[in-house]
Amino acid sequence: MSLPARAENVAVVRHALAGLEDRVTIAALNSPTNTVISGYRADVERVQDALEKEGVRVQRLTVSHGFHSPQMREMEAAFEQVAASIQCNSPRLRLISSVTGRE
Repeated sequence: MSLPARAENVAVVRHALAGLEDRVTIAALNSPTNTVISGYRADVERVQDALEKEGVRVQRLTVSHGFHSPQMREMEAAFEQVAASIQCNSPRLRLISSVTGRE
């Protein structure tokens, strides 16, 4: 959910998250007036309701999961198992930076 709002946006959002930090978190600070929160849908909706009552304009993002949130803890063990099964090797191709032009 993207939350364009006033300059004190982050403080307002943090206040709305009070007590729900293990379920909903600030996922990104895109600008001084755009904060993204992420988490479990019901809890995000609860925060949304609280913010709208404070006059904060809320725009929901269409995503399948609460990425960058506590919700991702549920898949950590499965991800670790898959990652452990991948064979890693040293790179075979030189990578050149498009910023510096150096390898």
